[in-house]
Amino acid sequence: MWGTVRMQTAFHPVFLFLDMKPVYKPEILVAHAEKKFDKDGNLIDETTKKLIRQKLEALKEMIHLQSQVGDILDTKVI
Repeated sequence: MWGTVRMQTAFHPVFLFLDMKPVYKPEILVAHAEKKFDKDGNLIDETTKKLIRQKLEALKEMIHLQSQVGDILDTKVI
């Protein structure tokens, strides 16, 4: 798990440099991943599934908000 935390922390400056808009919450860290997936690689842990759904909803909301900002900027004459 700590490798995941370190990787996410290391990527933060890259996101800033590239002016990316990452979705930070909910944070998803999957400890003991070997227990969360079946032998075919399917996610079977309901708590992790719920967190992933919440993360995807947050991404959907961010995309929606960004599209509204884009629409406003497109109508302004600069």
